[in-house]
Amino acid sequence: MSEAYISNGSLPASNAAAGLPAKTEITSTYVESAKVSSGVITIELQGTEVAALDAGSLIFEPSTSNQNLTWTCRASSSALNQYVPADCRVPA
Repeated sequence: MSEAYISNGSLPASNAAAGLPAKTEITSTYVESAKVSSGVITIELQGTEVAALDAGSLIFEPSTSNQNLTWTCRASSSALNQYVPADCRVPA
């Protein structure tokens, strides 16, 4: 993402624009998919054996200022708060 932003001067609108495979092709034991949409990365979770986590996602949102790219993260639901870093927690 950072390289795409630096190279193009804008955030990628999709996985393809970011030079990534389709969202369903980015998987692992705990990642069901990874989607880029207007620079926002959404990671759908799976395989944790915790229903709230398996139904949830982590969202990484970029901010740009003076050619700098910074990220914030948030969980898709407060039910995930106990499993994510404090910076990613959402109000209950």
